Amino acid sequence: MGEDNDDYMLDELDNQEEEQEEEDEDILLANDHDENDSDADDGHQDITPFWNDIPHYEAVNEDYPHEDILDVEGLGRGPWARGDELYLKQEFESKNDLKASITHFCMKQHHEAQVFESTTSIYAMKCRNKEQGCQWRVRAIKPKYSNAWVVTKWVGDHSCVNQNLSQDHRQLDSETISQLILDMVKETPSVPVKLIQERVTGTYGYNVSYRKAWKGKQKAVAKIYGDWEESYALLPRWFEYMLKFAPGSIYHIQHEPYIVNRQVVNGVRVFQRTFWTFSQCRAAFQWCKPVIQVDGTHLYGKYKGTLLIATAQDGNNEILPIAFAIVESETKEAWEYFLASLRLYVTNTVGLCLISDRHISIISAVNNESLGWQPPNAYHVFCIRHVASNFNTRFKDQRLKKKLMRLGYVPSKIHFDQLYAEFCSYNDEVAAWIERIPKWQWCRSYDEDGRRYGHITTNLSESINKVFRGARNMPITSLVKCTYSRLVRYWVKRGTKAQQDALSGKLFSDVIGEVMTKNGERATSMRVREFDVARTTFEVDDLDDTYSVHLTQRRCQCGKFQAFKFPCSHVIAACSAVSLNAAQYVDPAFSIYHIMNVYSSSFQPIGSEQGIPPTSDPKLIPDQWKLHGKGWPRASRIRNEMDEVEVQPSSSRLRCGICGQFGHNRRSCPTRIAN
Repeated sequence: MGEDNDDYMLDELDNQEEEQEEEDEDILLANDHDENDSDADDGHQDITPFWNDIPHYEAVNEDYPHEDILDVEGLGRGPWARGDELYLKQEFESKNDLKASITHFCMKQHHEAQVFESTTSIYAMKCRNKEQGCQWRVRAIKPKYSNAWVVTKWVGDHSCVNQNLSQDHRQLDSETISQLILDMVKETPSVPVKLIQERVTGTYGYNVSYRKAWKGKQKAVAKIYGDWEESYALLPRWFEYMLKFAPGSIYHIQHEPYIVNRQVVNGVRVFQRTFWTFSQCRAAFQWCKPVIQVDGTHLYGKYKGTLLIATAQDGNNEILPIAFAIVESETKEAWEYFLASLRLYVTNTVGLCLISDRHISIISAVNNESLGWQPPNAYHVFCIRHVASNFNTRFKDQRLKKKLMRLGYVPSKIHFDQLYAEFCSYNDEVAAWIERIPKWQWCRSYDEDGRRYGHITTNLSESINKVFRGARNMPITSLVKCTYSRLVRYWVKRGTKAQQDALSGKLFSDVIGEVMTKNGERATSMRVREFDVARTTFEVDDLDDTYSVHLTQRRCQCGKFQAFKFPCSHVIAACSAVSLNAAQYVDPAFSIYHIMNVYSSSFQPIGSEQGIPPTSDPKLIPDQWKLHGKGWPRASRIRNEMDEVEVQPSSSRLRCGICGQFGHNRRSCPTRIAN
């Protein structure tokens, strides 16, 4: 049965997938890790304490996909950046502003200075070439009855010649960089480290190492969003405080004993994993399409970790994150933890469709029958882009990879079978590889019950990962707060739109209305023949072929009616022929009634968090082995060719003789280092 290649999307609800399938196949997201560097800091940082209010994520340029990181501003916009000159009687609001301004001047002049007096009321620096007779110096004091610092001595001209021009500057340490980029990071926490390097070089003419720029960024994040370590301690307290404003929300934290010299330290626990979902998300999912996409993405901050997100979609094609977890990495145990919690607290119903990539850990977790992700409770299917990428890893054939992608999108089973036979005829190895994966798990035409609602990729999850790109650079509690504030924005905007649509008399979402209109226009040129007295079985002549339609079974031979859960043009033509309203065959998830109910549970403002009460529970600390180590950063990828790499078994890893843990030896044991 022939079918034009460009006709697949004519009757399709636009999920914004197929148009991106080529350009999005191999997306790499910059990962802000670290590099070897000998950055010497004085250890002093101005950190935002968690007992004070931390900026909400609304203050961050988080809009996706319009955020252009190349246009990020903010370098050197601090209160101390007042030009390239210092002068007598110049005033500064703080000692830090004074020091930063002197550093800025020295770097611009390509000279280095050293501190020779620093007290609570005096700060003085001189040229490092003083032994050559250079008289350059600056001195400032803090008067007794003033909070400002005033320059009282200033010899601004260097009499020495700097013969050791280098690519680095002694004053350009990570603390200085953090001051330089403070506004830059506040505007866009996901600003790449390489862009920071470029801005510093362009402004001052010095090259800074990746490691130094990375450390500067982490210090800037800490200044804005709070200390990295204290953020872990605050996490359970913030969760408990949040429950007052969102009762019915769920969170839990897994932690381990803190061991020093083989002794458990009382009152301290080491963070391992956390799961959370808000009551509004739990209620909303009952009115969404019964489809869930899951994916994981790296955290970019001071400590390693992976953010797992479960994503749903409402009837207006709006993406909706419904549950989150922060875990050590994408291990089988981590995915079991997340999927078990997701099933128990959010998706406790039957007939769900779970879409993911083919990561071995996800497959292993889903195969654990005790978690409830096996039929008939749920049906695990795969993203066609990842299946095609796995195929390309094995056969290194881009032409066949594209053919496989096309197979996944074909809605007609007859047309699919023809193309599938042609694909498998390439050679026996190709046929054997693809036949190992059941067709219903990767292609649209064999999704006979329409459980996918037309979704063939994990684009929803990957898009929401990008939405939280900035948050993944933040301390853990700030990241969790970002999920709350982002969902508030979704609820207000989309709930308002749904109410307006209901008041205007709309029955279905905008996307359904538009597609149904186009399908109706196509239906006017079709010829319909009835095949039963009940007037539910038809044969419809399209421009290129003839299709059978069965209204009671909600099936059309083109495959689109059952795949997308609303009438294709052939169904509309059949309904028109017997004076039936085709709208009755639209899935309820697309109705304005359902969409309104998705956003019917409103969020409450948390307001000032200074009222978070103290706790007698053990203090939560980060796992020091999750610190981002030295070395060039790994890329955070949307997995494709690498999905089937298996985690190295623990039996082949190092085991410590002091604490008995895997991954290090006695010499590098953190308990030994701590003591």
